[in-house]
Amino acid sequence: MHHQHVLRAIDRQVSLFLHDSGVGKPEIMILSANNTVLYKSDTWSHAATQAFERDPLPSEIGCGDIAATGGRDGWSLTRMRDGSRDAILAGADVYLLRRNAADVGDRVAEFARLHQLTERQQQILVLSLQGHPNASIAEKLGITVGGVKNHKLRLYEKLDITSEREMMSAILCHL
Repeated sequence: MHHQHVLRAIDRQVSLFLHDSGVGKPEIMILSANNTVLYKSDTWSHAATQAFERDPLPSEIGCGDIAATGGRDGWSLTRMRDGSRDAILAGADVYLLRRNAADVGDRVAEFARLHQLTERQQQILVLSLQGHPNASIAEKLGITVGGVKNHKLRLYEKLDITSEREMMSAILCHL
């Protein structure tokens, strides 16, 4: 079978999946019935290492051992159901590995938990991310501008940084 025909069939299947689920572009692996890799996207191994701490063996994916554990850090492995209508992919299992889009609030909460931020520090962090100046943060939280500055100072100490710019960089790297 010509490689280009296989790629078109894969693109068609993935497009159908994306249309149905509304998710971002996943990494793709296609396994035959005996767990032979028929196709693997160029960045599958890198994504699998992020999701599972290593690139799992095709047999682990095919038997469901890896899928049953679920990925870490918001990754998920999905086996496409309803078999392919393309004769090229008949009898093959198509697996999609993708990072789930997490809510920014969830990511900030995770960041706050990892760095042991207080609830007030987390509130100030969120408002800072939204672009509020200290006076606006103080007004929204019902505290003084000096209180906001004090909370930010403690926040900077916990994050081992010295400026608002470094704080933004630290949180954006985590998102």
